[in-house]
Amino acid sequence: MKTKCIISILLIICLHTLQAQTPNSLSAINVFTYNSKGNVIEKDYYPINNGQQEDPDKTYTLYDNNDKVKLQFTINSFGDTIQKSTYDYQGYIIIVTDYTYYASNMVPVNKTMYYGVKETQKGMIDILSLMFPGPIPLYICDSFQIDTWTSNAWGQYMKGYYTFNEQDNPSNVLANVSMGQSNFDLQFTFTYDNTYNCTNISTFFVYQSVPLSLMKTDIQYNANNKPTEVHIYPDINPLLKTVIGDSFDDFLVEQKILYTYNSRNDILNIKYLSYDTTSLTFYETGVSRYTYKSMIVNSTEIYVVDTIFEFTNALTDIKSNSPCVEHINIYPNPVKETINIQGITSGSTLMIYDMKGIAISRQLLDKDNISIPVQELAKGLYVLKISHEEGVFVTKFIKE
Repeated sequence: MKTKCIISILLIICLHTLQAQTPNSLSAINVFTYNSKGNVIEKDYYPINNGQQEDPDKTYTLYDNNDKVKLQFTINSFGDTIQKSTYDYQGYIIIVTDYTYYASNMVPVNKTMYYGVKETQKGMIDILSLMFPGPIPLYICDSFQIDTWTSNAWGQYMKGYYTFNEQDNPSNVLANVSMGQSNFDLQFTFTYDNTYNCTNISTFFVYQSVPLSLMKTDIQYNANNKPTEVHIYPDINPLLKTVIGDSFDDFLVEQKILYTYNSRNDILNIKYLSYDTTSLTFYETGVSRYTYKSMIVNSTEIYVVDTIFEFTNALTDIKSNSPCVEHINIYPNPVKETINIQGITSGSTLMIYDMKGIAISRQLLDKDNISIPVQELAKGLYVLKISHEEGVFVTKFIKE
């Protein structure tokens, strides 16, 4: 999947109000298989469409002699390989290269290089994963660089540097992002409590060497140092709007992620909430429910994730009677690479959400017909919403 800039990734985790919500319904099932060492070797993803369980996409993971991931690849329900990631370990350097397939042709997508990789508690990686969701694996390191494949050559897309506190936890990340002719810096600062849990992540847009606040993430923990609530909310410096405008306001909506645990401190449920600026309340957009199984590893019983059930406040297709949306048509569906949209009114806004209600794409449409590349999206069910002052069109599509 093509790497998006960090600011886009931050906007991904902020929910936007969806329409025509119904009670939670099952949208996907993830089933895991392990080797004798307790490492995941297969993940089967079963999408649920109109209440029917479809055939799974299967992701396989291979390990080297040191139990480090060396290869991951995904085979779709038709038996075709659709993506692959390779891992190259060179001392304290890790290089992860992602590929996608067009028929039988393998094409590079991303290459992420981590320099000075450090041993880090998994909890810190989990917190960072909330901030930077996506296909790119996360490692705490001295510096990193992300290249993307464009015009048959690698080009630098992002470069970042970590600084650390006395406990060797990240205290600051400075990232430089290149997007076409644009180039800008983002800064992330981390705050910890007296038990070294990360309690706040602040995000800044750096303008002329001055960090301007963009958003914050507050994290609460239980007595076992497990996160119970992640609260993501805008914290916009007024000067920021004079620098980059206010077009991002629709994305920077509050979100909460709530965790509950079983008696072993394993995650039972993850609940996703979004703030509705009309009713001034949070509403539930989705739930992930975990089940576990026991296995013996080195003569010790451990518990591993067996199944994750994904529930969502499903959206049904909506076609307003307004002339601006009643003739909208999207095809193909299911889609592999590009989805075509016809009958759009110029000035409409297009949003794509995953089935948790998380906004992953936003575009202002300036022509009647448009083609949207979706090969970067992970396989699954998505919601497409087209908004205009005279009406709203909402439908679902399947990414194969």
